[in-house]
Amino acid sequence: MRWKKYEQKCAILLQSHFKGWIDREIMRRRRNKNYKATVVIPSILRIQSQYRGYAERKMLAILKLEWFNANRIQMTWRTFIAMRLAKELFRKHMERMQGISITKIQRHFRGWWWRRFAYQKKAAEAARRLYACRIIMRGWIRYRDGRRYRTIKESWEVEQSAETLMDLDEERAEILEDLNDIELDIYQREKSLRKVNKRIKEIVHFNEQVALRIPKVDWEIDNPGPKDITQGWYDAFKDEYERLHNQSALAREEMRLCKCKTRDLQTELDTLWLEREDVQIDLDAIGQAEQQEFELIRRMQLARADRKKREEWEKRVRMEKNKWKVDDVRKTVIRQTRYDLDEIAADLKSKRNEEFVSTVSFWKRHDYKKAEKDKLKREVRDRRKHHNDEVEKMGIKNQTIRHTFDAVISGTLDLLKGGSMDMRTDKHDLREDPSNMCRICGRVYCECDLEKKPKGYVETKYHK
Repeated sequence: MRWKKYEQKCAILLQSHFKGWIDREIMRRRRNKNYKATVVIPSILRIQSQYRGYAERKMLAILKLEWFNANRIQMTWRTFIAMRLAKELFRKHMERMQGISITKIQRHFRGWWWRRFAYQKKAAEAARRLYACRIIMRGWIRYRDGRRYRTIKESWEVEQSAETLMDLDEERAEILEDLNDIELDIYQREKSLRKVNKRIKEIVHFNEQVALRIPKVDWEIDNPGPKDITQGWYDAFKDEYERLHNQSALAREEMRLCKCKTRDLQTELDTLWLEREDVQIDLDAIGQAEQQEFELIRRMQLARADRKKREEWEKRVRMEKNKWKVDDVRKTVIRQTRYDLDEIAADLKSKRNEEFVSTVSFWKRHDYKKAEKDKLKREVRDRRKHHNDEVEKMGIKNQTIRHTFDAVISGTLDLLKGGSMDMRTDKHDLREDPSNMCRICGRVYCECDLEKKPKGYVETKYHK
């Protein structure tokens, strides 16, 4: 019974709890249904209406904007089409008017240009003759002044060479004087050195004698006899002993002094010997400079003789040409033999375009012809350069010739290195030959105007 009561109590409790939950769920669902009906559904409807109104207004605004933009684009395009058509009509009108104006301007310009050309042709001959006269006069003045300048330059060069030789002679005299002074100083130093060495030998001999004498004197002092004491030999030996010691000390001091003096003299001698070598080098340099000056004078004389000979030959040729003068046909002959110029000109002429053929402008045709002439010059220059390159390739740049030359030089290199100044050809001094340099004025080109020539006077080969 008790268990049944407990089961009933539990069943009642479960039923009460379940029924309570069912009642609460029913109330919650009712409350939710009322909330949905009074709040959610009206809010949804309000939001949908607001959004649909916004979407329709936005769609209407977009349609208005698209209609406005399409209207603007159509108006702009129609305006552009109308303006382009108007411009095309205006361009055609201006081209027609420009063609008429160009024809009129060309007609006037060609008339003016040909009138000016005719006037220039009238004055061209006089201008050409005046220009030819100026060219001839300028050439003659340049030739005359050039000869005068060469003469003055030759005189100046000879004077400069003579002054240089005189300066070198003076320097030689000064160097010889210095060399004599150095030789005298060397002689004096060597003489002093010999005296000092002789004195050193004497001091060494004295020291040896003192070294032999001191033991004897010392023995005499240590072993005196009655006779030595009574006769005063003991005191004499003592004095001699002291004197020998003092003299030995002085000899040693003098030996040191002599050695210092010997070292100083040897240093001075070394310096003097080096100075003598420098002076001798300077003397050799002066000799080489004099030799170069004489070589320069000789080359100037040879160049002067060659130039005189060439000028004489040119004068003879000029006189002969003037005697048998004919028209200069050199350029004509060159033009006749230059077939490549005709080929290049024909090639350029074949490349003319329709614009050149159909143009009525004078300046366009003139510029095109000028451009053709420039192209012709460039082509000729390029061909000449190519020809020169080929010539150099077969000549100075020929590898066979260069290898052969290098092989010859390498084969004779030992012979070339073995050469010396002694193998050169002997050259005489112009100053030793009275026929090449005047003994009175001391110049290669004699400037002496002597009415009474002294006895033994030898006339030089060259006179100023």
